[in-house]
Amino acid sequence: MSKYFKRFDDYSESITETGCKIWMGRMVRNGYGSYYLGKNQTMSAHRFAYENRYGPIPDGMCVCHRCDVRSCVNPDHLFLGTALENILDKVSKGRQTRGEAMHTAKLTREKVLEIRRIPRVRGDRVALAAIYGVVPDTISDIRCGKSWGFL
Repeated sequence: MSKYFKRFDDYSESITETGCKIWMGRMVRNGYGSYYLGKNQTMSAHRFAYENRYGPIPDGMCVCHRCDVRSCVNPDHLFLGTALENILDKVSKGRQTRGEAMHTAKLTREKVLEIRRIPRVRGDRVALAAIYGVVPDTISDIRCGKSWGFL
């Protein structure tokens, strides 16, 4: 893969204060760089940088960022982890999207708190679900803290 590295290096720029090497080439929607290998093949830029320095990435492993900068391709900032370890890393650093910031959220913080204040009455979760535009299990999950538990 090293034959591609000279060209790869042309698409990154060092940021000295953080040590990040920011990918300046093609980006995909999720904020990660995309590197064209040729023959209609692309690879995530940070994964390419990792492989170029450390070798092949084992199947099922993620290349994670210590710096939490998705566009960083500095191999010193990259490490391997399972999907679960990647998620736990994100949560431990407070980067987990939650609440109304989730693109799939149907409720706001205020509505969730409102649901929690309503006294429980047998069968009311079905009625509340219809009022708030969610399924009854969502009402139950909010009330027991399984959903929106951070509030």
